[in-house]
Amino acid sequence: MRRRLLRPVHQQRTWLLAALLVALMVGCTTRSSDSPASAGPGRPGVSAPTGQPGGSAPSAPVDGSGAPTSGQLPGGPSDPAPLSIGSDPAAQAAAQAVEQLLGARADALRRQDRPAWAATVDTSDADGGPDAAAELAAYDALLALGVRDLQIGPVTGIAPRSAGPVPPEAGSAASGPPSVASWSGTVRVGYQLPGFDRGVRAAVRTVTIRQVAGAWRIARWVGPRDAWEAWDLPAMSWARTDSVLVVGNVSVTELADRAAEAQAAYARVSALVGRTPPVVLVVPRSDADAARLLGRQGPVGPSVAAATVGPREAEAPARADRVIVAPQGWQRLLPAGRRVVLTHELVHAAMRGTTVRDVPMWLSEGFAEWVAYLDSGLPVAGVAAALLSDVRDVGPPLGLPEDRAFDPAGPEAVRAYQAGWLAVSRIAREHGPDRLVRFYRAIAGTAALDTVAIGPTAIGSSGPSASGSTPAPPAGSGDGASAGVTGAGSGGDLARRTESAFLTHLGETRTQFVTNWRAELVALARG
Repeated sequence: MRRRLLRPVHQQRTWLLAALLVALMVGCTTRSSDSPASAGPGRPGVSAPTGQPGGSAPSAPVDGSGAPTSGQLPGGPSDPAPLSIGSDPAAQAAAQAVEQLLGARADALRRQDRPAWAATVDTSDADGGPDAAAELAAYDALLALGVRDLQIGPVTGIAPRSAGPVPPEAGSAASGPPSVASWSGTVRVGYQLPGFDRGVRAAVRTVTIRQVAGAWRIARWVGPRDAWEAWDLPAMSWARTDSVLVVGNVSVTELADRAAEAQAAYARVSALVGRTPPVVLVVPRSDADAARLLGRQGPVGPSVAAATVGPREAEAPARADRVIVAPQGWQRLLPAGRRVVLTHELVHAAMRGTTVRDVPMWLSEGFAEWVAYLDSGLPVAGVAAALLSDVRDVGPPLGLPEDRAFDPAGPEAVRAYQAGWLAVSRIAREHGPDRLVRFYRAIAGTAALDTVAIGPTAIGSSGPSASGSTPAPPAGSGDGASAGVTGAGSGGDLARRTESAFLTHLGETRTQFVTNWRAELVALARG
């Protein structure tokens, strides 16, 4: 079995406040160019439902900044506190069983052997139970997405679970029903989506095993507090365009619509920032599913329409991020609002996947807003209404918004987004889009992006075919390419890098820029 130790990485997430968009878009007039049908390519073509989305190369990312913890909603995912395995023989045996069962699953997936995967599943409940069905569905979903290699880390904690009797049919008539031992272990499982992920995406999984008739089986390989991966969605299907993979458990028609919209957004972003990695968009059926994908214990809420999540190591680009659509917030938006939201998130994906360091939040979010609203036809007075109202009442802000102001749970978020947008808009207007992008990359550092080859557009679903076989792996799929780093020296102080970029690329100090930006806000507020 191929094993690789998975190193913990920082969980990165970026949130887009949709509350302003809801208020703004409901009252705006949508031009025909804003609709997916006219702004983007045609609807993806259709292939056999057991096909796979994979292509032959690398992948997707997110937030151009490496966003701060202040951008996280409370209750986000974190690694569970390790439970020491210690010298308890029972705990050691259970931990070894977890690793062996996950290893057997990895081997079964590599061989495309569904019966071997099924042999790891606890089916002691009558008819297998919903957990058993979900465990088998995970195999089908992984296979449909082209995943062939699960990388299993060591068990970092193990704890006993409640015990109970096994149904009589699981025991022998001679011995009677045996007792059941049940344990939960914490382990990292890594995988890559061929053609989209440029590196391993590690998922922390709480694996619950049960011993029945002397044999260990997996009852569930995702815990109630674990963040879901796309392949955990029940009844998963997918759609793919040239540069976007959309995975979800909504209708195939809706997946195709999201794929066309995302492809149009991807084209807009690429035209401004240059070559960008392909993107993985996840469209869950419910807000409850969205919360699980985001690792939240509470509801996502209507103010969030989309979010980007994924690991990012220090001094490296993001290589396996996901853009998650939140159904309740998304459904409140008109087409123009959806266009802005998708473009905003794909800007984060493009910049985070081709840079290696944080930038200030005003630049990260302001840049994403600037690209998203570009050519939208929406007036500045409408988009920045809250900020300009404050300027009229109490004067302009003393400086660019601090990172903490972008916390969506805080009172300053809407104005912070607007302030960042107007600051970046000023740079683009005074110096041009190309210099704006260079300014951003001077602060963030640049990661080389290798050639990406993706297959033709398609739609598919998970699940065994009528013959019981599973889809073949995508032609030419592999581990993806690595990214080299260029630009400013390794590490470095963010403030120093930012000040240097102001002088080198904009020809003014940060203080001079802020003075001119504040004067512009006053002029805009006066109309």
